[in-house]
Amino acid sequence: EFLWKRPSRRPPIELEISRVHYSAWRLFRQYHYLDTSFNKSARAFVAFLRDGTPVALQAVIASPHPKYRNLYRGHRAVCMPDYQGVGIGNALITYVASAYRGLGNRILSTTASPALMASRSHDQRWKLLRNASRAGSQGKNSQTRKTGWVVSVNRLTTTWEYVGPKMAPDEARRLIYG
Repeated sequence: EFLWKRPSRRPPIELEISRVHYSAWRLFRQYHYLDTSFNKSARAFVAFLRDGTPVALQAVIASPHPKYRNLYRGHRAVCMPDYQGVGIGNALITYVASAYRGLGNRILSTTASPALMASRSHDQRWKLLRNASRAGSQGKNSQTRKTGWVVSVNRLTTTWEYVGPKMAPDEARRLIYG
């Protein structure tokens, strides 16, 4: 006799999120899908398990814009392979975005991750700004030649803005500025 048992809910995962030195990127860079570069002017945040194990990193960088003030964007986001698929990366990104919003900033996130795209399409805290599209090949050739950066050519990406609840300003300042 075969009985189909519905899987039980996974236990909650308790995380501590802290701002860290950019050098923490060394722990995560080999797992980033695009490349291993990191802009040292970005602020890095890491989610730690209760035992101190670092499991995910989110970096945020200022994004100067001619029209909008106080605009930031995600720079790098990585979840360690053993912890992917349970929502830790998205929880970290959303938590950090809430802090930036709590200080009156706008924060954008561009992703090529199908899982993040699907999750955000059902999450009212994130507003879709750009539908899935690919960067043009001309951009890759000219930008790579000038900067050495790898861009998201031939990858579908979407851009989202965090519009969810704002973190309390005091808590946001502690997280962002240490």
